Order: sequence, then structure tokens, then C-alpha cells
Amino acid sequence: MNTILEKIQKPLVHNVNVEKQLRAFPIYMFNQCVPGHAPKSKNRPQWAGLYTKHVQPGLEINITHEGRAIYAVGKDLIAHMPRHLIMLSGDVPHQIFADSSLNYTRTVICFEHHFLKQIPFVSDLDWFAGKTHISMPLDPDTYIRMNQLIHRILEEFSELKTGWKQMVLSLLSEFMVFLERGFEAHRKNQQVLKRSKGHQLVEECCNYLRENLHEPISLSKMSELFYVSPEHLTRLFSRVKGMSFYQYVQMQRIMESVKIMESRPDLSITDVALSVGYVDSSHFIRVFKKIMGQTPSEYRKNIARTKAAGQ
Repeated sequence: MNTILEKIQKPLVHNVNVEKQLRAFPIYMFNQCVPGHAPKSKNRPQWAGLYTKHVQPGLEINITHEGRAIYAVGKDLIAHMPRHLIMLSGDVPHQIFADSSLNYTRTVICFEHHFLKQIPFVSDLDWFAGKTHISMPLDPDTYIRMNQLIHRILEEFSELKTGWKQMVLSLLSEFMVFLERGFEAHRKNQQVLKRSKGHQLVEECCNYLRENLHEPISLSKMSELFYVSPEHLTRLFSRVKGMSFYQYVQMQRIMESVKIMESRPDLSITDVALSVGYVDSSHFIRVFKKIMGQTPSEYRKNIARTKAAGQ
């Protein structure tokens, strides 16, 4: 059975700023810090979308320095903590949700794929071929070295001294070598992890969830379906996905509702809520606003304005 996710046309909202920056120079890099605020609950993250879902040219690298975030890339939700790196293909719809109860700091590097061919001794990213994204924790030594290179690249962009373009090429070349080494080590660790029964169980649970978001889903029901205790399943989800079972279900439902609203403007908010498993539309609206920073109706109006502006 195809999931609702597979049936819905993906939106193509272009990140105009990145396109403009990459036309001026094939590398665009910046640091971003989003101040947090006091949480309503000390034990529950307050997820807020930093940007609307978008696409852009080239490749994008994000390194989280502080706080917590969830990256929605295509169908996948990837939890990020400090010292985590994600590289993604810009033509895949993606969005970032940060825990607004904490300060969130990251470095973003965008560049044209073909630009790497101009950098001596850098591979043509064969190890990324066929992937929409890779995500991995960085060991402390690699993280420190990458940060040093980022600081020097940003310094070159800021000062624009003689030969700054050549220096940026050289520094980015070194950065990409560390990235490829880190990915090789991460891939070996993942191969060991994927052979574990716990990882396989969580992936089977996630597949079931994506197929049945419109149905009532609880931790106890999932535990019964997969013959495991709720406590054990909770621990496995936290270890493999980096978030709790309920956080994963909630994020999947809200991301699915966004896709439905973008493709089916004729559906009422109540119908959208029901299609992703919320019997109580008021509860759906509260959760949607907490994660997206606006109500479903406000989000739908913004979609209409964006489409009208593009015509």
C-alpha cells in the first residue's frame, strides 16, 4: 500500500536568497544563532520551524553547535544535537525545527556541486551519489578541526584580501577531506548498528507509522504489535532516532498535514486533522501551532499568498 506521503505532490518553494548568493560566488556560508526562551515544561521541547519548507540549488551542510533541532528532509526526520552534521541535496524539500526552549546555533555551508571539481584533490562525492542526505555525529577532534576551518573561511570572506578566493578553495578542500573521513567512519559504525535487532525493530515501527498516520497510534499498541515492552521500545526510539516515540509520531503527523494542505486546499482543517490521526481538531491546531509557529489556517493563507505572488 502506498503511503499518503507518496501520493502527495511535493511543493517547490525556492530559497531565493541562496540562489542569489550562489550566483555571486559558488560558496555561501554563515553562522546562525536563534535565542531560546523559557520553556513551558522543563521536560518537553518546544519545536518551532525556522524556515518554511524549501528547495535550492547545490548542496547544503549544517553543523549544530548548540541546542536541539529536527531536520525534515524528504520523508525523513533527523534529530540533531551539538556536534552533529548533516549534508543534503538542495533539490529535496527540507525544513528545520529547533527546540525554542534552548539557544540554537549552527553553521550553514551552501555550494554548487560542480564547484568541487575546481578544488584539487577533492573527490567528486562518489560516496554521496544516490543519497538525498547524510547525517552523523562528529568526533570531538574532527569537530574542532572543522570549526577552525569554518572560522578561517568566514574570515577570508569578511576581509577579502588578495588571493582570498584561492584561500577559500584551499580551506574548503581540507574541510571536505575531513567530511569524507568522518563519513567513512560513520558508515562503518552504522553497519554494525544496523545488524542489531533494536535498529531493525525501530525501522519497522517507523514504516508502520508512516503507513498508518490516519489511525490511532499509541506506545502500548505499537508494543503489542511488535512484541516488545513499552519501556524497551521507548529506549530504542531514543537511541536510534534521537527523539521519543511520541515526538516522532507528532512530527510525522504535522509534516504530513502540511503536505496535505499544500496539495488539497479544498479540504477543511477538520478533514486534514482526521487524515493524520487527530480526532480532535482543536488539539491538532494546538500541536500544529506549537511546531510550525502558526495555526493551520494561517499557514494555508500564507501558501495562497505565496502562490499568488509567484503567478
